[in-house]
Amino acid sequence: MTQAPRRLAFSATGVLFAILGLGALLVPFMTIAANRIVEGDGMRIWNIATPSATLPGVAAVIAGLLLGLPDKMTRARLAGAVMGLAGLVWLLVQGAPALLEGAGAYARVSPATGFWCLLGVFLVLAADALAGMAPGPVMRAELLATAVGVLAAVLWSGALSDLSIMQEYASRRDAFLAATWQHLGLAFGSLAAAAALGFPLGILCHHQIAGAEQIREEFVADAERADLLQLLLRGGVALTRVLREDREDGDRRLELLRGVDPLIGQGV
Repeated sequence: MTQAPRRLAFSATGVLFAILGLGALLVPFMTIAANRIVEGDGMRIWNIATPSATLPGVAAVIAGLLLGLPDKMTRARLAGAVMGLAGLVWLLVQGAPALLEGAGAYARVSPATGFWCLLGVFLVLAADALAGMAPGPVMRAELLATAVGVLAAVLWSGALSDLSIMQEYASRRDAFLAATWQHLGLAFGSLAAAAALGFPLGILCHHQIAGAEQIREEFVADAERADLLQLLLRGGVALTRVLREDREDGDRRLELLRGVDPLIGQGV
């Protein structure tokens, strides 16, 4: 008997991500402005560069969205998220210099709504795939190190140097570094303060929970003993009642026999 072929099941979240991603392709992907002050003009994904330059990126984005559709295929969904993110970087790398060509020395190019929407879709798709894979601590650390390393390599390579934020960083590097250290100090200072309060409170709550659990177990044990004692008492009462009824029944029978023969039961 031949086995029926399995149908490919689609993930509900994958379908949602695909719809959102395809919709994001229709909104402006990048903006170009004459300078850093004026509002820029939105450019859709097929207008940021030549078709031969944008086609690989668009294909990677669409392929990533399609790979996110199958259910129970977490590795394929993770690969789709990585492919989509790579496509987004490709589009930025190809689109920024193409839009700046002939736009003037003060022109600025930056990602627009379409890019940020697609970035959010692929990041959430990656998180959903990782949740389905349930990696251990070692694998989580490896994935985090890989992601940080790839991001650092892309930024260090200068591939995104034509973007507005990278040009601002290049012209105001010292201010950026000072603000970065200030924010890191605030973040880790808040973390240290939270840890100073959180660890003692956590230990106290743990001991209180352990004490409450012990009290609950003792209460349950006392309740079980009380139930057993109540059961024994009920059994004793029932046995006493049966013995009493048997004795009363015996006395009635003896009275009946005495009525027949007065000499019966005189020795009792």
